[in-house]
Amino acid sequence: MPVFLSTPHAEHPPRWVTFTGGEVHSATGLESEEYMAESSNHEVLSVSTFCDRFPFVGEFLRGARPGQTALFADDSGAFVLEAD
Repeated sequence: MPVFLSTPHAEHPPRWVTFTGGEVHSATGLESEEYMAESSNHEVLSVSTFCDRFPFVGEFLRGARPGQTALFADDSGAFVLEAD
């Protein structure tokens, strides 16, 4: 399953991670709408590579249901599910 993430992830951890059912989207919270609209500002990783880089997202991804978004305040692994 692909993980689409913005290039600020090279220096900043994920803040919002969304599981769509067939893919994962991750944002740091530093991206504008214009930035996110430009495809060259994204990279695609496998879930395993994403979890290797950011192991604290693993618990969310193991139990996520399609449409859920987790908000991570730090890299402790604690998250809050965002309301639909």
